[in-house]
Amino acid sequence: RLSIDLCRATLSNWVLKSAELLMPFYERLHEHLIRQKILQADETTLNVIQDGRGAQSKSYMWLYQSGGHEQERPIVLYDYQATRAGQHAVNFLQGFAGYIQVDGFAGYHALESDNCHLVGCMAHARRKFDEALKALPIASRDNKFGMAPTALRKFRALYALEKQFKELTIEQRYLLRQEKSKPLMADLKQWCDDNVAKTTKDSLLGKAIRYTINQWDTLVRYLEDGNLQIDNNAAERHIKPFVIGRKNWLFNQTPR
Repeated sequence: RLSIDLCRATLSNWVLKSAELLMPFYERLHEHLIRQKILQADETTLNVIQDGRGAQSKSYMWLYQSGGHEQERPIVLYDYQATRAGQHAVNFLQGFAGYIQVDGFAGYHALESDNCHLVGCMAHARRKFDEALKALPIASRDNKFGMAPTALRKFRALYALEKQFKELTIEQRYLLRQEKSKPLMADLKQWCDDNVAKTTKDSLLGKAIRYTINQWDTLVRYLEDGNLQIDNNAAERHIKPFVIGRKNWLFNQTPR
């Protein structure tokens, strides 16, 4: 801003040294995070040139954050790892007990235990039906009785309820979900079961239905606690800076 030319290496080293000074703060936040009862997690790729595995290998930025509607200490933390192995999440969340909301990535199943329960993301399930609808010929998209539009209406009804429940207490939200959302979820599951045989495994619609059925135990879990979210969108919003950023910076030189 003062029109002083500084080389990029100098600027980068300032950031690196600042990050090192802030590590105790990061570790303290980590301690608070794993004491919470509801978390969300997500991950995205990074290209790191000098990571010892070759320039074309993918590295990952993992994200862990507070996940409830009501949060005493909202925290968002990032964790760089060279791979997407689910063990990284297990190591980072050692000592955590409660619900963790994630997408359908199989690696997160390493977290499932008597003390840790996975919560699915309804937005991911809905998105697959939306992709199936967009893949149809334009003339077919307006058919209200088509399978994809029918499924999307069922998701829309569930989200409409969540919008109504937004300002309620945790207990009120839980009770209304049991009364209103639970029957809609049962209807969605029945619809998927009735239509799965009518689609092929390789079609986008078939993949959407099978994804929903396979993830059902985690998708329906948000009904168990009024403080749980219906989806993992908040975590996706916080991983997005890396998704957008890598289009600009393209790669990182080293893990540090």
